[in-house]
Amino acid sequence: MSLLRTAPAPQGVTSSLPINSEETTKPSTTDNEKDALLQPKEVAARLGVGVGLLRTWRLSGSTGPRAMVLSPRVIRYRTADVEAWLASRTTGGEA
Repeated sequence: MSLLRTAPAPQGVTSSLPINSEETTKPSTTDNEKDALLQPKEVAARLGVGVGLLRTWRLSGSTGPRAMVLSPRVIRYRTADVEAWLASRTTGGEA
């Protein structure tokens, strides 16, 4: 039982909720999501490593996802680059 009450929509205003269930259950990956810029702490959390290790990887240039240096203090990672790096690290077995 919900205690929230909603007022009826004004006449002529339609709902912005999806009409069919496919729109609500089907996740979509758009180009915008793949081009999204992530902060180092977001990438570190996604990879399960510390921000310091991520920095070490970036500075060494030997491993880790590609980084974008927007300024000396602003580092970002494209979601697509992080996903590609993870895919390149997958070994053995069947997917």
